[in-house]
Amino acid sequence: MLVSLKELSKYVDISSLTAEEIADKLTFAGIEVEDIKHFSEASNIVIGQIIDIKDHPDSDHLHICQVDLGPKFGIKQIVCGAPNARKDLKVIVARVGAKLAGGFEIKDGVIRGVSSSGMLCSLVELGVDQNYLSEAQIKGIEELPSDAVVGNEDVLDYLGINDTILNLKLLANRPDCNALLSVAKEVSCLFKKEFKPLNYDKKGATFNTDLTVGSETNKCQKFIGRVVKNIEVKDSPKWMKDSLNAMGIRSINNIVDIGNYVMLVTGQPLHMYDYDKLNKKELIVKENIVAPFIALDEKEYNIIEGDLCVTSNNNIECLAGVMGSLHSETTSSSKNIVIEAAIFDSKSVRQTSNRLGLVSESSQRFNKGLNAFTQVEAVEFASYLLGEYAGAKDYSNLVIFNQIDAKKLEIPCTFSYINNRLSTNYSNDDIIDVLTRDFIEVKDVNNDSFVAVIPEHRIDMTTNADISEEVIRIKGFGDIKVELPRTEISLGKLSDAKYKKTLIENALVDQGCYEVLTYTLVDKKHIENFNTLNPNEPITLLNELTEERKYTRNNLLLSLVDVASYNLNRKIDDFKIFEISDIYSKNYTKSHLSFILSGSEHYQGLLNKIKYDFYYLKGMVENIMKMFGIEKNRYSFQRVEESNTTFHFGKSAYLIIEGKKVGVLGELHPLMIKKLDLPKNSSLQCCEIVLDAILNVRTGGIKAKEISKYQSVSRDLALIVDKNLPLEKVVNEIKRSDKSISSVEVFDIYSGENIGENKLSIALNITFSSLVSNFKDEEIVNLMNKIRENLSKKLNVELR
Repeated sequence: MLVSLKELSKYVDISSLTAEEIADKLTFAGIEVEDIKHFSEASNIVIGQIIDIKDHPDSDHLHICQVDLGPKFGIKQIVCGAPNARKDLKVIVARVGAKLAGGFEIKDGVIRGVSSSGMLCSLVELGVDQNYLSEAQIKGIEELPSDAVVGNEDVLDYLGINDTILNLKLLANRPDCNALLSVAKEVSCLFKKEFKPLNYDKKGATFNTDLTVGSETNKCQKFIGRVVKNIEVKDSPKWMKDSLNAMGIRSINNIVDIGNYVMLVTGQPLHMYDYDKLNKKELIVKENIVAPFIALDEKEYNIIEGDLCVTSNNNIECLAGVMGSLHSETTSSSKNIVIEAAIFDSKSVRQTSNRLGLVSESSQRFNKGLNAFTQVEAVEFASYLLGEYAGAKDYSNLVIFNQIDAKKLEIPCTFSYINNRLSTNYSNDDIIDVLTRDFIEVKDVNNDSFVAVIPEHRIDMTTNADISEEVIRIKGFGDIKVELPRTEISLGKLSDAKYKKTLIENALVDQGCYEVLTYTLVDKKHIENFNTLNPNEPITLLNELTEERKYTRNNLLLSLVDVASYNLNRKIDDFKIFEISDIYSKNYTKSHLSFILSGSEHYQGLLNKIKYDFYYLKGMVENIMKMFGIEKNRYSFQRVEESNTTFHFGKSAYLIIEGKKVGVLGELHPLMIKKLDLPKNSSLQCCEIVLDAILNVRTGGIKAKEISKYQSVSRDLALIVDKNLPLEKVVNEIKRSDKSISSVEVFDIYSGENIGENKLSIALNITFSSLVSNFKDEEIVNLMNKIRENLSKKLNVELR
């Protein structure tokens, strides 16, 4: 919310206060002032008049101007290149020594051989934002009216741009401060200044209208309309243009500007309809319209069920709270208008505004919430301004649809509750004084108890806790005693689960992985893919911000795929990313770990690159298991089904613990790459694990094992096995053959001719070690025979 101090001064006396003082008080009272900006910045300027002008002899666009600066400064010669410079034009002159916007200083100079003492200025040079200026004003010098007084040095005041703007960063709990009147009340309260309410002549009804208003949805429970006749559409008065520009709204014409000005002052958005263009003399709010809609920006939008529409004879005249229709727009030929003030459902306005990408000052106010008391005053104030600045003389009665029983909220409270909650010792009179300054009526005072009547604009105050917060907010947080509570001293440490997660994070970072943080709330696409580990129904938000943030995700992988896609599309091909996060679904809350590898691992820079594959991924999982002391016999890997279209068959597997699938890892299937619109030829190695399943595995302590002082013996063994037989089973069966077998390593795998279809030839190196003696040849022979016999009987393995 941009607040003009010039406008603010109409409602509270701030003449003795600086902008910085106001900003500090507001900020420490919970209404943060993000920035203080001067609407214009210039010194040493004066109004002048060009009394003679001729072309520069050495330029095709420069002019040599003789400019009268009045009796105090006389006539100066100034070289100017503005296309609209001409004789008798009254202009803004920056004298030698003037400082303009951006710190630019004017000096005596010579321009192509001609001396120049000053500068003829546009409003841009004075610091006015170009968004509020016409193209002619931007390209040329500012043209002043013929009645401008030559020699006047109070140029900024004359132009109406001597203003200071406060940029308020409003939080969700203070939507009332989207109104200038509410900010004035806040300043009045904080500085003990008198608040000056709106003062205008209300326009009584001069005729009864046949207009009807109503709502067919409970998402609009209050709608007020008033017909105003015989208006004249023209430019707004200069003071109104300046006020709107200062507070961030561009002037259009007097009708539109009056609606915007009333909204800024009261906080209640208004809309003006051309009464004569309505298909029927009615304005009905509906939410079941499905039709194209041409808005004031002349673009067509598709309206769907749920979008609130103000209709006339089922024709959309306004997208409620967002933007009006081109059909009923007020134009230069409009004579009769309808003023609308309504309360529309915040969620509906927000969803429509976000879906269509139409965000306005009006929609932002509806999004944050309105009080139910301001609508009549907003219409009355607008009627007065239309009479003053649009020539209106005929006003209808107010046509009101209202299903809201609006009453001021009364909250019982006690003085002791406030002091106990704040750890203060304010007297009853102190608290009553603060609340009264804050426009809260205090009644039924009885020793310790009282009743607080909440003002209409403070929709954020609902409980006695809010009352206590108002007291300390206004009195100042310095009144709270700085005192540490007495607590038992105990040794702090991470929980076991958090400690283990931290170990994983550090280990992955040490391996060159980057940790990412992604949104828990996702769209439908994210819950329809990668849900192998968690098929539970996601939690759907009742009041979602956007369609993209509607569900709680049931996996981490697709969020990481989005991050990978972002990088791949920017030619970042080699990376490792991971995330640890809790997953929330119906009847499911567990912690997951997910990581993605893309491209290659770099060794010696680009001289040695090794492409990431399934085995690299599997090794990372095994390292995590090893880190927590989980032996290989406690978990296994199971090949993913051939029908799986998420992961590549033969290059992916499930992680199995205690017979349950607790993880999935492997290369992303080409069909899934295409479905997710990833760059062609992408090769992503993906993994997701239910982290709780790993952290909950009970493990024993680390056991030390004596190193044999006797020589170990190695033998090679070649086998022909079924292609679908996991090598892990072969290795485990060999190890179970005898306790002297210290290691079994696979060093060759072959498939092809001479070994049979669906068969593999594998070669293993077996190492024997004894703690008591060296091995004899016959012992090794017997051990090898025992191994061959076990493999043949239990796994149907052939010797090669």
